[in-house]
Amino acid sequence: MAAKHIHYFIFLLLMLAALNSQAADARSPEALAMQFVVAYRAADAEAIVKLTYFNAQTALHREQMASEKVYWQDMLRRYRMTGFRVVNLSGADRQWLVKLNQNKNKRNFPLRPIKKMVVELAGRNDGEQVADVQFIGAKDGRYHFVVLETPQGN
Repeated sequence: MAAKHIHYFIFLLLMLAALNSQAADARSPEALAMQFVVAYRAADAEAIVKLTYFNAQTALHREQMASEKVYWQDMLRRYRMTGFRVVNLSGADRQWLVKLNQNKNKRNFPLRPIKKMVVELAGRNDGEQVADVQFIGAKDGRYHFVVLETPQGN
């Protein structure tokens, strides 16, 4: 039994090292999800943010990255992960995305979402059950989480 835990620990260390050296180098939505799981279990908000695609390195986007990091630090402190799954977008998701795209001057995704990851969480203190949804997009054969961005000048 102890050997199984040692192998699991070594696996996690190797995955964390790969995550830090090749952030957002996921070649499938499932590989991205596994990078997220490793970062979440390591309580590494910065590594989670590195899995997110941002359009440019402007001051606005750096501010958004900092905001994402604060969000994940809070989530890591308050919740433990109990499960996750990568799923196709639902009809309701697609309708919401169409409406979002019709309003071009407002917030939008930097990459078109093609799947989503649903993360199941439980409160560390009260056991509160919540789900967090992360949309997944692809660029140049790599998969990234995508968050709504505010266009420059808004």
